[in-house]
Amino acid sequence: TFLACIIILVSAACIPAAAIPETGVQCSGEMPVKMVFSPGEITNLSVQAEERAKAALNAIAAIPLEERTPGNTLVAFDSAITDYNDAMMPMILAGYLSPDPAVAEEGMAAKDLQTAFLAGVYTRSDLYEAVKDQVPETEHGLRLYEVVTGTFRHNGLGLPEDKLSNIREMKTKLG
Repeated sequence: TFLACIIILVSAACIPAAAIPETGVQCSGEMPVKMVFSPGEITNLSVQAEERAKAALNAIAAIPLEERTPGNTLVAFDSAITDYNDAMMPMILAGYLSPDPAVAEEGMAAKDLQTAFLAGVYTRSDLYEAVKDQVPETEHGLRLYEVVTGTFRHNGLGLPEDKLSNIREMKTKLG
């Protein structure tokens, strides 16, 4: 799926489903993702993507405990992160591939912004609290739950606040 998207983006060609059967990729002949950016555009689009993601994540964290379900917390969290990453990936890819040095520089800056943003997301106690008790009943839901909560725990959630703060600081520096 990710590889198929990269192939589509890099080649600017439409790959039929028969070429990559496990992905089911089909398209109409148009480039499915924007790949040409003007200077300044990536910076603006990155900010917009982060603002949309923050709004979605804040809404999840604000759901009262008694109203939380796996669908409105865990699945909504995954959707918000997926939407954010989907918005950022073409811009980051432009950082690697654009012949325009200004656009390439913005794309690489977008990669740094994404790293910092995701480090911040996965160290948010309110989001962890929203999803950690929402265990789904399906096999795929359980896998999603394990990945999401595991990522939070890997980033220090569940530790005392002082240790979490240290991890947050280290991740910010590393990013």
